[in-house]
Amino acid sequence: MDVLNFYMPDIDWTLFDRGDVSTEIWGKFKEVILLCHAAVHWERELKALRGSRPQALPTGTLNGSNGHMLGQSVHSAIHQIEMHMRRANFLATEKILEMGKDVPKKYDGSAGAKLFVALRASVGIQADDCSAQCISVCFTEFDAQQELAGEPVAIVRRWQEREISEAPPLKG
Repeated sequence: MDVLNFYMPDIDWTLFDRGDVSTEIWGKFKEVILLCHAAVHWERELKALRGSRPQALPTGTLNGSNGHMLGQSVHSAIHQIEMHMRRANFLATEKILEMGKDVPKKYDGSAGAKLFVALRASVGIQADDCSAQCISVCFTEFDAQQELAGEPVAIVRRWQEREISEAPPLKG
């Protein structure tokens, strides 16, 4: 989880209750939460950087060699942020797929199985896919008893509706 060396989300784990989820699955779930928060952070940073206008250099000019250097600097920053974002998405996807090894092959309706299926569906992971849509699982609190009530389709729908109204704030 090397990408977390560049941005570590500030999460209050006392607001998380694992309920009947096994210790192994819960540990991986917490890592997914960290990685998804990081991915969303980097996505927002990228949007902010792309939307910002270049600042004038002290000389007051952006043309010539100074403008070129500024362009390279912004391009380099965008590239670095994209790499962090992609890496966080990749690692979140990998961790969810790794979590699948800890649930029964045949869906049994257990809390761990529901969590795995809902996470996989919510972030949009397909077979051999290493991209994720993390915002729907950027939890700032989680009560497994409540969050895992119902079938995975209903759980995903709740998480995605929450995504729209309760997206976590951007923290620096």
